[in-house]
Amino acid sequence: MLVADALRLGGAILSQYPDMLAPQLIGRLLPEMDANPHVKSLLEQCDAEGIEHCGLVPSYHCSHTPGGPLKVCLE
Repeated sequence: MLVADALRLGGAILSQYPDMLAPQLIGRLLPEMDANPHVKSLLEQCDAEGIEHCGLVPSYHCSHTPGGPLKVCLE
């Protein structure tokens, strides 16, 4: 659900710039990395391979994380 919500939050950007997938996922899911090994694996793949598609790969959490107050806005 975290990844699906992150994709929904980044949907406006990703619909025009699909190569921004890795930066969107990293920027939104970085705080969840320690709590979820599957998210950690996904973000490691984004970090390793995302640079081939977009030179802007965030080093820190920089976008809204799925859940919380923004989840109400999506629904």
